[in-house]
Amino acid sequence: MNLIVIPAFYFNMMWVYPRYFKKAAYKIFALIQVLIIVSLIAIYGFVIFLLLQDTGGPFPWIFLVMNYLFVIMAGYSYMILKDSLKDEKVQNEKENITLKSELQFLRWQISPHFIFNVLNNMMALARTKSDKLEPMILKLATVIRYMLYEKDDTRITLEKEAEYITSYIELQSIRLGKDVKVITNFDVENNVGYSIEPMLLIPFVENAFKHGTGVIINPVININMELRGDALHFSVENKYMPRYSRTDGSQNGIGLFNVQRRLNLLYEHRHELKMTIEDGWYIATLKLKLS
Repeated sequence: MNLIVIPAFYFNMMWVYPRYFKKAAYKIFALIQVLIIVSLIAIYGFVIFLLLQDTGGPFPWIFLVMNYLFVIMAGYSYMILKDSLKDEKVQNEKENITLKSELQFLRWQISPHFIFNVLNNMMALARTKSDKLEPMILKLATVIRYMLYEKDDTRITLEKEAEYITSYIELQSIRLGKDVKVITNFDVENNVGYSIEPMLLIPFVENAFKHGTGVIINPVININMELRGDALHFSVENKYMPRYSRTDGSQNGIGLFNVQRRLNLLYEHRHELKMTIEDGWYIATLKLKLS
């Protein structure tokens, strides 16, 4: 009985399944199964009664059909599971490619936005022939070096990100002088190899300088970056004046919206981002689980 069923099994797996079942041609598939069952009964009857001359009992066609259906159901279950896993793998690969492309776009989106703002500041200094222009150019070279060589990495160390933020603060301090008080607290030296998405934190700092200076009286910016266990705690605070400030980070679709998108892509369910206004201060706090 099995010698008859085995060829029918391979015929299903190699020809019927990919051509009809997989393409949802179920009517043709059902017709083929009926023809196969009829053929199996005919072949089995031919072998038993004509070749072997076995007429000693009833024809066991029910057992033949049940045996065939059991084997076919097992085979089709395996093929469906195999294709499902294959499709899932292909889908995951497509999603990874899409994710990498979007992240690359978001990173490159930050760079021109930042450089454009710095160049505007340098043009203003050049018009006044300020002595601050030369040190600002040198510091800008340091920042651009980071953007060119570190930004394309999938991850960088917390120290590198802290160094980049420090360079950015120094660049802004050259432009603004002592008019802005910047208080920093970076405690990420003993990070046990934890890493982070490049340029993830700088938009918060840039947002603080953009909206927490200018018409603000006695501007103060507090920046805190601390590693507690496997969680990074980052916060930026700046004075806030509703009449003059716009701290939603949405200008040109860049800024904090960019950060929120990258957080959702890379740290889904592993981050807490809050942006609040309290007693004349705009406060952005980010908790990031790194493991």
